[in-house]
Amino acid sequence: MVSPSPIARYRLQGQTKGIVASVAVDTAGTSYETAPTVSFTGGGGTGATATAALSGDGVGTITVTDGGSGYTSAPTVVFSDETGSGAAATATVTAPAAIASGLLDRYGDGTWRMTTANGVNIIYDGNDVNANAILENLLTGVSGLSSGTNLFGNTGVA
Repeated sequence: MVSPSPIARYRLQGQTKGIVASVAVDTAGTSYETAPTVSFTGGGGTGATATAALSGDGVGTITVTDGGSGYTSAPTVVFSDETGSGAAATATVTAPAAIASGLLDRYGDGTWRMTTANGVNIIYDGNDVNANAILENLLTGVSGLSSGTNLFGNTGVA
């Protein structure tokens, strides 16, 4: 339960950085003996990872295993493989646009509550990994919070 008064408040403005949400195969390519390694370049973010699966001797599907963070545009999908060629894919980046600005409050019981400009509420109590990822992504680069700050641990930011 969220306590009545926050012990710290942060104003978030215009954060539009997102994660790699999906990758669509545009061209399967040919002659792949094993699934190629998938990597990402550009897009302004870091940390996205994905794996490819073959369908016949071409790339059939790509599964995002980590969306990364900080993407301002879709990164280029790169395939690395010595046997096949011609595969192409397009990454889709989703940003939490509906919750890109608002107030983030930290409460004494360790919970965080974000109230957005359009009235959406997100409450993080340590049990929801999606809320954790959204809030950490929004707080990237927020004034007063350093990289690596443990926002959701016992110490938090006060």
